[in-house]
Amino acid sequence: MKSTLEGKILIAMPNLLDPNFYRTVVLIVEHDDDGALGLVLNRVSALTTQELCINQGVIWRGRNEQVRVGGPVQPTSLWILHRMEREGEDSTPISKDCYLTTSLEGLGDVAEAEGEGRRIFAGYSGWGDAQLDDEVREGIWLVADPDGALIFEAGAGSLWEDALRKVGVDPGMLVVGPNTTLQ
Repeated sequence: MKSTLEGKILIAMPNLLDPNFYRTVVLIVEHDDDGALGLVLNRVSALTTQELCINQGVIWRGRNEQVRVGGPVQPTSLWILHRMEREGEDSTPISKDCYLTTSLEGLGDVAEAEGEGRRIFAGYSGWGDAQLDDEVREGIWLVADPDGALIFEAGAGSLWEDALRKVGVDPGMLVVGPNTTLQ
């Protein structure tokens, strides 16, 4: 068994030009010998949490925000990250104080609980066997420990820069190509 990135945050380096992942921050929710699955934390959709919940027959309590785009794979699948420790098979601990739920029942429970510490995602990001490990070795991703503030509180627009600063990297000092830095 290889080392796992499950529960880690990946920060895209400037050499990752794929439009699905350029300047993204991804939480890895599953990683094993068959591949990896993650949720992009800083891409938003036009759909709000209240709109999504109304479409599912669920009432969303608390601040209405945009559903995040977890990635390009199965864009109609729902993934819920939250801080509530729930009983049941549909709630999986990802890291300290972060759980993943994928069921409609779980959506209802999370939607009913007022307060911060919940994000809804449509779609996910996936990597085949050893693909993510190779990308990390090639320097495409910077691996960091999970941070509840980044996952649940940071705004999507500044999350990439916030994540880099949190690990001690100045985004303006990153080299994109020969003699070029990010601004």
